[in-house]
Amino acid sequence: MIRRAGDAREGLSAGTVFARYSEPMADDRIYDMVGMAWRYLPRAGIDIVTNGDYVKPDGLARLRAAGPSVLRVSIYMQGGVPWGVEAACEEIARLGRRIQIDLVWGSATATTVDAQVA
Repeated sequence: MIRRAGDAREGLSAGTVFARYSEPMADDRIYDMVGMAWRYLPRAGIDIVTNGDYVKPDGLARLRAAGPSVLRVSIYMQGGVPWGVEAACEEIARLGRRIQIDLVWGSATATTVDAQVA
């Protein structure tokens, strides 16, 4: 599909999203697929949506080298904790510690929290 889209790449600036049932990181080919998307669609945004379960420090380094525009992590509350900005921030901070990154906190709404890698 990416190669076919590459035929139209001159005018294509829309995005490409990898989301394999919200877990594209379960497939070790994701790094090659992101790299291929960049080669064939150089002006497109590359967006990965993950639940974070398979995001590990070494994988994050490989992912950075492959170059997605955005890595979106869906946060699932643990232990029956209801969704809330404070609880979501705690889960995001836990993920950051697990994958060994420092976060810069952005804005928050009733349904989203923005955090970026420092």
